[in-house]
Amino acid sequence: MAQHTEKMGVAKKYLLGMLSDDESAQFEQRYSVDDELFEAIEVEEDELVDAYVRKVLSSSDRKRFEKSLVDSKRLRERVAFGQVLLAKASTQSQKVSWWNRFINRFAFPAAVKTALASGVVIVVLGGVSFQWMRLREQSKQLAAERSVLEQQKRRLEQQIAEVQSNAQQIKLELENRKADLEKLNQELESTKQKLAQAQQAPGAPIFATLTLFASSARSVNDGEQLVISSPNTIAKLNLILDADEHSTYRVSIGSADGRTPILRQGLKASGPASERTVSLQFPASKLQPADYAVNVSGRTPSGSYEPLADYRFRLVKK
Repeated sequence: MAQHTEKMGVAKKYLLGMLSDDESAQFEQRYSVDDELFEAIEVEEDELVDAYVRKVLSSSDRKRFEKSLVDSKRLRERVAFGQVLLAKASTQSQKVSWWNRFINRFAFPAAVKTALASGVVIVVLGGVSFQWMRLREQSKQLAAERSVLEQQKRRLEQQIAEVQSNAQQIKLELENRKADLEKLNQELESTKQKLAQAQQAPGAPIFATLTLFASSARSVNDGEQLVISSPNTIAKLNLILDADEHSTYRVSIGSADGRTPILRQGLKASGPASERTVSLQFPASKLQPADYAVNVSGRTPSGSYEPLADYRFRLVKK
């Protein structure tokens, strides 16, 4: 009984707009699955409409109810219908009074007069009751539809919120990407400027690189040329090994006249397993334009060096 009274009280507050938005949302979720609570809303709404039409609501409740009327077309229709029923009941009451006066004019037995008067009352009340029950069923149907629409609205609002959140994340990520790109562009521009300054600086070295494969004592190929364009050029030879089987290597560069102007030892191979390379770097000014032979030897466990491969190239100055 106490629980029922509590539900009626909450239903009245809900209908009069006295609950917060969160409380209203929770209440709507409850009455969509609670038949007893749904029935309490229907009963309380009937009583509020009846009290409003008969002008017996308190001043504060009347103001709240009228505010609800502004937001609810269905509620306005119920009040209008209630007012029509009240007017009709008043008219029918007047008709009953007239009928009673009419019956009393005749000398009917008291029992007959009572029966005739009761019949008129039953007919009037039956018509009013029928209309009221039909309105009650319509109210239930509209309330159920309203609950479904409210749930759809909440789902739609949630989807919109998720889309907005995703859009915000994408926007933030895009801004971060733009910032990273701008930073890279600045670094690239700075590198270009430093490179230009280095190239313009007097005496700055210029690198010339040549990759060679073992020649097996063949003649120099015209394509295997080391082109020197400045006295400050640093030459770099990348010598591709057929196999990397030694811990260190020795490289010597000799000219056609038998001189060995360059000798390096203790060099190590580098690069992927499929292309192990011994690299040698030296000032190009040490060599004159000519054909050169490059010998690579590998150090044995005993400390001596055994020949491994020969390479050929031509140095050209422009």
